Amino acid sequence: MQIFPVGFLFVAFFLLARLKSPQAGFIAAMSLVPLGAFAFLNFGDFSFIAYHAAFLIMIALAVARHLISPKRHQFPRFELAAIFLLILIFYALVTSQLMPRIFAGDVWVFSLQSGVVGQRVSPYFYSTVSLLQPSSGNISQPIYLVLSAFVFLLASRMSRRYGTDFLDKSIFLAAAVNGTMGALDFVGADAFLQIFKTAGYSFMVDVGVSGVTRIVGVFTEGSAMGGISAVLFAYMMMRYLDTGKRSALILAALNFLWGVLALSSTGFVALASAGTFIVWRSGRLNLSKRINPRIALRFLVVSALMIVGFAFILLFTNFGDTAWSFIDKLIFQKGTSLSALERGSWAKRGIAVGFETYGLGAGFGSTLSNGLFSVLFSNLGVVGIVLYGAFLFSILRAPRKEFNSAIDLGLYNAAAASIVTFTVAQLISATTADPGILFMVFAAIAVSSRPAKYMRWTLLDRTRRPIEQRIARGLIDP
Repeated sequence: MQIFPVGFLFVAFFLLARLKSPQAGFIAAMSLVPLGAFAFLNFGDFSFIAYHAAFLIMIALAVARHLISPKRHQFPRFELAAIFLLILIFYALVTSQLMPRIFAGDVWVFSLQSGVVGQRVSPYFYSTVSLLQPSSGNISQPIYLVLSAFVFLLASRMSRRYGTDFLDKSIFLAAAVNGTMGALDFVGADAFLQIFKTAGYSFMVDVGVSGVTRIVGVFTEGSAMGGISAVLFAYMMMRYLDTGKRSALILAALNFLWGVLALSSTGFVALASAGTFIVWRSGRLNLSKRINPRIALRFLVVSALMIVGFAFILLFTNFGDTAWSFIDKLIFQKGTSLSALERGSWAKRGIAVGFETYGLGAGFGSTLSNGLFSVLFSNLGVVGIVLYGAFLFSILRAPRKEFNSAIDLGLYNAAAASIVTFTVAQLISATTADPGILFMVFAAIAVSSRPAKYMRWTLLDRTRRPIEQRIARGLIDP
């Protein structure tokens, strides 16, 4: 067992913030999310990541507060998205223990458990397949999913009590931390970054493209840095277009830069999807005249500066040849790389596992795969795909004309941009079905910024009565 004092120092910082207020504690916990490989405790193959510990404490305190409150006997109310998420969690927990025992010894899988001896499927990589059996992955992966789900419930509940401003600030701080870590990696401050790279994972930080080292910040590999940076870029860019804050523009530029310099195909595709969504959403809102024309001017100015700057670089530097070399290797030749061959093998086996288990899946945490669809199909089957799709639909569904204010609309647009970017990145590179804590915070922002009649669909009242009638009948609190 390894204990890292610096990890406890940051957890203590979080606790001090939590003592000040729940909002401050949440913001402090979010500042640790970009430190993806920062653990304060390693026990065998298990690494206790700092931000996981922070959110566990937040959840424990929230549960304890509810248990001692006068309303502890009341049945909890849930948003529609939370209901789908809770059903998904229940199904994942059941399948994680049931399916590996039903199909044990009948299905070949890429196990999530390290140290499993199996059969190599290719001479080009070391991943091996073994017969399905219950493993530690059937315990650890559901725990991560439950933690992410409880963060969504916590963030949604806190936003109803305190508003969504603290969630917005937490994303700003996370983007600032990620931008700072990327800058430190860029200038070669490896000795400082090693303080935070304490998780017992395999780090792929020295892998470059055409002699250029990837920017990974405090993550284990370039794809993680590229994906997270693209998601934060999407949020910050939408917030800048909505509010005109210079800090949002600076953070958007920083995260865009590190998303590119992560030299990851996942990052490039995620950035492209983010840019496409931003252009589409901004154009749609401006055409409908729901946003101040100054926002359109900001968008045009930023776009013009980017085009002029890019043209200048192409004309007066050899960046064009270098960039084409990167694109050729990371996009067009990606399918022939060892990484692509290995991940492709994971994805094919995942699809095969889904069919071999009659569409039921091998159980959550049973098999390693690649790509969100293959991961869901192999682990949770058709039911898992439907439930996950229902959850995504429920967090993104919100008619624009129904928003109560321009502030809520702006927050929803920023969260939706990040959710779409995150989902695209998952579709091509996800290895587990847990979307993660950062995704759940974006989901909470999207849900909390919507009008009350979309939020207050509860287990106690399944009707779609107008909110005023439901308050008058005592079905919900005012």
